[in-house]
Amino acid sequence: QHTYHHPLIKPPCRLKPGQTVEHKLRPGEPLTVVSGPDDGLTGVVYRVAWDGKVVPVKRKNLIL
Repeated sequence: QHTYHHPLIKPPCRLKPGQTVEHKLRPGEPLTVVSGPDDGLTGVVYRVAWDGKVVPVKRKNLIL
């Protein structure tokens, strides 16, 4: 927990399995959250179903 938190900045919401999201670089293509959040080497990672595969995607690259 940070000692200082800006009052207008909200922490990112947690995504739930089964929720439909999109990738920032491929908008309009629905992805389904399979699991997460997990701590990755470069930040929070969710596993999503994408083109019939389950792949890890950084939270900052997913949009609701």
